[in-house]
Amino acid sequence: MAAMRRDRLLGLSTCHISPSYYAAYSERGAYLAVKAHGERQPKVPTWTRGRVRGFSRRSRSRLLKLLAQCDRVESSKALFVTLTYPRLFSKDASICKRHLDVFSKRLRRRFPKASAVWRMELQRRGAWHFHLIVMGVPFIARQWLSIAWYESVGSGDVRHRRAGTQVQRVKSFRKALGYASKYVAKVPTGEVAEEQGRVWGVIARQSLPRYVVFARMDKCGFDRVVRGLRGIIRSRSRHSHKAKIRGRWGIVRGDRSKALVEWASAGVHM
Repeated sequence: MAAMRRDRLLGLSTCHISPSYYAAYSERGAYLAVKAHGERQPKVPTWTRGRVRGFSRRSRSRLLKLLAQCDRVESSKALFVTLTYPRLFSKDASICKRHLDVFSKRLRRRFPKASAVWRMELQRRGAWHFHLIVMGVPFIARQWLSIAWYESVGSGDVRHRRAGTQVQRVKSFRKALGYASKYVAKVPTGEVAEEQGRVWGVIARQSLPRYVVFARMDKCGFDRVVRGLRGIIRSRSRHSHKAKIRGRWGIVRGDRSKALVEWASAGVHM
């Protein structure tokens, strides 16, 4: 009882559920994470989630996790697509998202196996535009893409039909992640538009080539994976002697993640 009272005074949970430890990794992708359930942790204050008003660093982390979990081979065959607006445009983000929804339906009808991760952001001129990483599509003709987006927007501007889209193929998984970090998952530094809502999402999530394996382990194995993960992340830092690595996930090549988890878990899997 004294220990429980002491924990309550320190703001610690008094739950006595036996803790469990897991590692999650994508053998086909580049994702490694560790998770613990049932440990005594400081109580975190709860709050009601409000309306989404921007692209936070947590949102960026979720987006990068999703892309890191995707198949390396499929990601290396993906297409980078950019959709822009004409000289006369709407500043209403909800209208622009309806345009994207119309375009995504056209894309799925033309390519039933297609899936995509999209991100919207403001250009300097104040117009919204979209970046997409499209997977499951071997080729998109520039003419079809231009007409599909032009008709989805309904701009009526001939110059927009000629120059409103861009498409290029990914050459490697590393370039796919690099494009995602530079454009799709870029955190804006300027002012955030009011009432913009969600600024990224997934088209046809069920078709996304995403693979994650969960491995259960004991506390010793869990600590080994944590140390290994932090060592990998620290080795990439320019200031490794100053780096304080507290995160529990990272972009780690699939075969390396699998080898680390198997070594740490000593063959104990779910």
